[in-house]
Amino acid sequence: MKQAAALALDEDEELRPLLADLFHALNQPLTALRCALELALSKPLTVEESRSVIQMALERAESAARLATAIRALIEAGDPGEEAREVLFANYLREAVADMRPVAEARGIALTVEGWSASQVCFEARRLRQALFYLLDFLVGGSGDGATIHLRLATIGGFLVLSVHSDGRAAEGWRPGRKKNSETAVIGADLQLALARRMFEAAGGSWKMGKDRGTEIEVSLPLAGMAPGQGFPSPVLPA
Repeated sequence: MKQAAALALDEDEELRPLLADLFHALNQPLTALRCALELALSKPLTVEESRSVIQMALERAESAARLATAIRALIEAGDPGEEAREVLFANYLREAVADMRPVAEARGIALTVEGWSASQVCFEARRLRQALFYLLDFLVGGSGDGATIHLRLATIGGFLVLSVHSDGRAAEGWRPGRKKNSETAVIGADLQLALARRMFEAAGGSWKMGKDRGTEIEVSLPLAGMAPGQGFPSPVLPA
């Protein structure tokens, strides 16, 4: 399953640039680590110089480890897991919102949940919690202070539809303007969004984002027991 998830990621044109950025960013600390070790072997060093080289090498190794973990998480996000079962999505959503609310309220951000559905979907519980966390963390992190994030849940045909809208983006936008390919640039908002999307899609769902990136998101999940091959409902968001 993990091998199939890796192949699917490589074929995903929308996520391929993010994966390329992750590998490019990973190459930087590995190159710096190699240079540090070569320096240590090239000439005798004082105790202070040795300490400085070891400290730099440790920092680069930790950076490489974080990036490798991010790449692994992105690959594994496409694996639906082996313990999928019927779950009441609404309960998991409300639990995730309750967990994120203190973080949001610290910045004056309101999280509202509208609608209710007693419909169940097939999802591995642990992965559903992760997907909702990544989505909400992205939304809160990308919203300006005092914003309101609206989440609406509804059943449309044979699908459970989660619609998200934010009425206040951060001044720097949903994609922070950091140096391209740096570690902090790729292990951030883009990665959170990609992880959430891949987890929902791995569970058989569809993902749609409005043109104003991040301010409108719509996730559709087939209800438990829906016949395979049935088409997804017409998206609410504009194409």
